[in-house]
Amino acid sequence: MLGDAAKEIAVYPGARFITAHSVPADRRMRIVLLFESHDAVSRVLDDYKSKIPDAGGHFETPSGSESGHLTYEDGTRTLEIVVAAEQGTNTIIAVTLV
Repeated sequence: MLGDAAKEIAVYPGARFITAHSVPADRRMRIVLLFESHDAVSRVLDDYKSKIPDAGGHFETPSGSESGHLTYEDGTRTLEIVVAAEQGTNTIIAVTLV
């Protein structure tokens, strides 16, 4: 279920791939993908929010912060997206699927 959704929403349009890692996590694999974008944190977060279903989704954006965290669970898998400003003009996007 979520595996198919993750394929569709994991890559922010125009983001540059940095690296990927996978590690065992409680009888499954934790897959982490890192991307970089020149878009503002708020724009990246808004894009992901529009793609993650409201049911089961949790969004956290601390006020006054240049970061945000989104989580979606479907009962068997969890998709976490962390978006944060990097020094300069870049935004780092970490997408984790467990």
